[in-house]
Amino acid sequence: MINTEKKILLLGRQITENDPDRIGGVIALFELLKNDLSSLGVDYDVHDTNRHNYKSSIHFFFSITIRILSGFKNKSHISLHGTANDFFYLAPLVVFFGKFVFKSHVSLRKFAGNFDELFDNAGLIKKWLARYAMKNADAVFFETKYLKEIFRPFNKKTFWFPNVRAESSYQTDLMFKKRFVFIGQVKKTKGINEILAVFPGLPREYSIDIYGPLSAEYRKDDFLLPNVTYKGPIAPDDAPKILSGYDVLVLPTYHPGEGYPGVIIEAFSVGVPVISTNMRGIREIVNEDVGVLIDGGSADQLLTAVCYFNSNNYNQYHAASMKSFSLFDAEIQAKEFISLLDEKIL
Repeated sequence: MINTEKKILLLGRQITENDPDRIGGVIALFELLKNDLSSLGVDYDVHDTNRHNYKSSIHFFFSITIRILSGFKNKSHISLHGTANDFFYLAPLVVFFGKFVFKSHVSLRKFAGNFDELFDNAGLIKKWLARYAMKNADAVFFETKYLKEIFRPFNKKTFWFPNVRAESSYQTDLMFKKRFVFIGQVKKTKGINEILAVFPGLPREYSIDIYGPLSAEYRKDDFLLPNVTYKGPIAPDDAPKILSGYDVLVLPTYHPGEGYPGVIIEAFSVGVPVISTNMRGIREIVNEDVGVLIDGGSADQLLTAVCYFNSNNYNQYHAASMKSFSLFDAEIQAKEFISLLDEKIL
């Protein structure tokens, strides 16, 4: 039973006022949670932790401090949704004032997948601050299962809250037409070189379209190759619609810090299977039912994976991809989040 009577304070990054199109994964996920909580009838207030919406770092610090001192009072629960820096610097303040000064319950949610590495490489003071926050929070949520297990010794009330997306009204068709797509930052560590090494050598009926902003490593002329088309950046909300026009998502990333790439979840939402890499976060969500995993940086393995899909096996991958999306449905996970707070700490 979801408790809709208790007031919650959410701290997270809201849309950048001077650049509303600059919506990264952290902002998108926080906006999704707000929308879903509203639809569930949950009463909440919001404090913005997006530094780009403040005049300076000093302005941000004093504004957040004032809001902590004035806005934490009479809240049944305070929930921080943040990045690694938020866990190192903001979370300790939220836990101390929220729990020990204002006697509220406090939960912490960490986005992305490399916090263990950042924690291990942090200095003693930063480690102590993050450990203090996690140990004393009433609940801690991580995007990946491996982070949940790594940090659970600090706090037994540590849970999985994966990357999520809204349910899509789009769906790819069941006819396999050898249409492949990449959506993401167009940079070397996302596997672009491997894509450019593979697709020009395939038969003409194969194609890959590449969407996303170009890094300084590439120019548009680099994509004037057989079977390859660069389509430019897209609005985040357009990803499901675009993905539904293709057969397979190709994301051969070896980018440091990958957790659960949102584009993979968006692919599942429209029934598109995935070729990606055997990174520890990705292999938690991409198994042999929904796609093919390869080693990062291997053009040979990418070629084998591309050629593996055909009209005989495509339908089963399509169906499994659609089914797997339920684990990452934003509304379902929002209900689970509130239910856990009700059951465990509220």
